[in-house]
Amino acid sequence: MTVAAGIMITFALVGHPLLQLLGISLHAFYIAGGILLFLIAIDMLFARPSRTRETPEEAEEGRMASDVSVFPLAIPIMSGPGSMATIVLFMSQAGTDWLKIGSVAIALAVALSCSFAIMLLSTRIMQILRTTGVAVIGRVMGVILAALATQFVINGVTAVLGLKH
Repeated sequence: MTVAAGIMITFALVGHPLLQLLGISLHAFYIAGGILLFLIAIDMLFARPSRTRETPEEAEEGRMASDVSVFPLAIPIMSGPGSMATIVLFMSQAGTDWLKIGSVAIALAVALSCSFAIMLLSTRIMQILRTTGVAVIGRVMGVILAALATQFVINGVTAVLGLKH
């Protein structure tokens, strides 16, 4: 959990400046992040393992490693490409408004805390929800993620085209 939090905080602080350094516009990142999140949402909707999580080589390394808390749990499951893109986009939207930055930080802390609590209670949650309940929740969250991803793409495209939405 600490590693995932550290990665997310790092991306929250240096993600946007890093994009600027690399010459990547925020609009391009909106579109790319939206497409990436949409692919993850499709995997969730069809109950497929996400292709963005790990390569076969990473999976093999994870099986051989003694500590799964860093790989594959913290990276790439909890702090993977989708969450990194999301945190960079939300921090970019916050700009220099400390209230908005604080809101993003609080949302990140709440999300990580909820993830930690769910991991602690995962055995009990699985007993209650069973496989079908988990699948239903995963698909509903996939629809919500697809909508968020679509909004990211809309925001990026309308900004590039100079349209108001």
